[in-house]
Amino acid sequence: MFDWYEPTEKELANALHDEQVGGNRDAVAALRSFMEKEGLSIEFSNGGGVDDESFLDACPLEAFAAVKSDLLSVFILAHQDATDPEFKTVSDINKLGKGKLEEAKANV
Repeated sequence: MFDWYEPTEKELANALHDEQVGGNRDAVAALRSFMEKEGLSIEFSNGGGVDDESFLDACPLEAFAAVKSDLLSVFILAHQDATDPEFKTVSDINKLGKGKLEEAKANV
């Protein structure tokens, strides 16, 4: 692009969306990798491709604890209720601070 070119608001929004989709895909890949490394059963109901998230219900809390926090934040944004989101941005999630796996298990 030209030095004077400034992206439009729509282009910036699309770039952010693409980044979030990529981050979610990376988080799902990390969860899948954890499951495979631990020898846990992964059953896919949607073909098992890179976008198949049908195995997520079988992931234990330990799998989520193993995902890097930046990827986990994007994953949470992608998987919350779109009609009534609890978090609007990654920084909303980061404000909660890092919890401990034991705390998460106690709240399940």
